[in-house]
Amino acid sequence: MHSRMYSSKPPDEFELALHDDRRVNLRLIGASSQGWVCSTRARDACYRLLPIGGGFGEQHECEDTPVERRQDFRAWMANSPSAPHWVAHPLYRHLAPITDDGQCRLPVGDHHGWYYVRYEIPHTTSLMEILAGSNFHAKLDAVILVFYQLQAWWQELRPDLIPFAADIVFDAEKRPFLLAAPAWRYPDIGSLFSEPSRALFLPPEYLCGMTKSETSANIDRFALGVIALQVFRRIPEVFEVKSSLPRMVTGSIWKNLASNLPSWLQRLQATTEAETAVYCLINSDPQTRASIHLSQLIQTLESCRRRTEPSGAIRNLLEEGRAHEAYELLHEILLVDDSIPMLILAG
Repeated sequence: MHSRMYSSKPPDEFELALHDDRRVNLRLIGASSQGWVCSTRARDACYRLLPIGGGFGEQHECEDTPVERRQDFRAWMANSPSAPHWVAHPLYRHLAPITDDGQCRLPVGDHHGWYYVRYEIPHTTSLMEILAGSNFHAKLDAVILVFYQLQAWWQELRPDLIPFAADIVFDAEKRPFLLAAPAWRYPDIGSLFSEPSRALFLPPEYLCGMTKSETSANIDRFALGVIALQVFRRIPEVFEVKSSLPRMVTGSIWKNLASNLPSWLQRLQATTEAETAVYCLINSDPQTRASIHLSQLIQTLESCRRRTEPSGAIRNLLEEGRAHEAYELLHEILLVDDSIPMLILAG
């Protein structure tokens, strides 16, 4: 494999020239298992960008969107017999409707064409943006809603969606929507070299060569486990696939990660229980992942949500006769949160 490769990553902000000569200003959200996801600056739509061809003529080394792949999307949009209901009925089962597609080029610095798909969802906030924030409960709430919706997405589409955080957006009412794509091959070596962080969302058995039919929903469990882990931990940065692959296969890349949480949250039993459940989703053993019941996982995360509210956590300690620990916890919370509600609680 050649070390020299064309990167198909779009810029962070750019103007996209559409097939009908319209231009739209986009900002990059992030990588998906299929291409890249962007949002309009007005947050009224999202675009999936899939590169066409390679910069050095080495198509096996870069992401590519052949004609048949583009025809897959157009079959959905044409509401063919195999197309899911959400093409004809917007917002069906929290799947973002596709309203346009076409071929285009970026006006500046582009060496190959792109195939784009437009998803119409107004007032969107990406799950990636939520996870990048510092509000623990907002991140936990978002992940819980995604797990609630997962079963419906599986029923409507298929159990091997490989959702990345960039593929999920929330509308103004904080409802999650999947920017779905028709079934296609799993990420290949070209897409991993184009964006090495994609490899983090793929389970060890897939990286070792296991086929699509053998992974099924288990690949989604792993990808969503990586998403959920970001509520609690800072996931590793991957700059180069080859050197990181052995640690991904063994699972050692997920050990000793830095916490995203203030110290008082790290101390709570509810946090430990929820984090342990999430780690089961990224276990190197596929049977361990398959044994996780989504309903139980949701209950554990919701329990964590209730028991980590500052007032509730302190009240629980007082009810258990642990007044000294309650006082210490309150003191730690005030160091990072001196809002009026917390000051009232301290009073």
